[in-house]
Amino acid sequence: MFWWRICKDAIPTFAMLAYRRLINHQRCPRGCSDTENTNHIIIRCGFIKKVFKLLEDWNFDIPEFNSVDDCYQVLSRLANSNPFLGNLICSVIYYCWNSRNQLVHGGCADSRYVIAYRAVIQSISSFKNGLIRENWDANQLFKLSKSSWLPPPPGWIKVNVDASIFPNNSTDIGGIFRDCKGRGLAAFGFHTIHWDIAQMELLAILSLRDHIKDWMLEAKGIVIEGDNLNVINIFQNALKKNKWIHEEFLNPKDLDFLHNFQHFIFSFVNRDCNKLANFCANYAHFSSFFWDDFSSRGVPPSILDLLKVESSCNN
Repeated sequence: MFWWRICKDAIPTFAMLAYRRLINHQRCPRGCSDTENTNHIIIRCGFIKKVFKLLEDWNFDIPEFNSVDDCYQVLSRLANSNPFLGNLICSVIYYCWNSRNQLVHGGCADSRYVIAYRAVIQSISSFKNGLIRENWDANQLFKLSKSSWLPPPPGWIKVNVDASIFPNNSTDIGGIFRDCKGRGLAAFGFHTIHWDIAQMELLAILSLRDHIKDWMLEAKGIVIEGDNLNVINIFQNALKKNKWIHEEFLNPKDLDFLHNFQHFIFSFVNRDCNKLANFCANYAHFSSFFWDDFSSRGVPPSILDLLKVESSCNN
């Protein structure tokens, strides 16, 4: 629907609203001195240029286009030659427009890192059969599939978290940190007692403050991923509104540790992409652990096998 409205020049940009005498200015709300029209939101806005530049830094070959007509021609060509990349471009423009609307209506606009990452995830989820191509790292091949674990951007780390609850209210929480090549950096697990799985999924994220080490802060950013959509939405919506709206669940100080990173993103994945975190949670049923050396004897071979399978470094 968004792209149909783009084609009909029916997006309510400030230029359109001013033409209809609903507002008295046409300038881009992001601070550009340019008139905000359809051409601006697709091509000319400085913010969207930064998002495309970021994707290029992540080794996505974004083609150049200088007008709306050029964009249509590029997308038409990519529909046959590289539909994933065409989907990625469309997703970036859509998420940039959504972020712009959050800013206009008093919310907190998403950063270019959040938009770029969500656009990649959205595009990957559109291809059930996957697609082999080079991304993230110049020497890395991975299968783009919504049932496969996806590495974080270059220089970032990703932590997957999960919780398991048993009939006797015995609950175990686990997580694993990996880099942009899928290599294990650290893993943790601990045991507790509770009856509410949602509360434990939330605790799994909050427990990261006890497991993040100083050397991890050297990363450009961190992606926090879990398979409980409601819990991830709590964090995502709170960040969008620039306030912690679920005070019954969250205390703003509980996440102060994340501000030690340059950037942080909360992301939802299905359970097939969260197998290692689930393994760590189940393994914690026997004893609590923290591993920061996967070559040590204390790490079970089963987790190393699963890490090898999920690792995007496998060629």
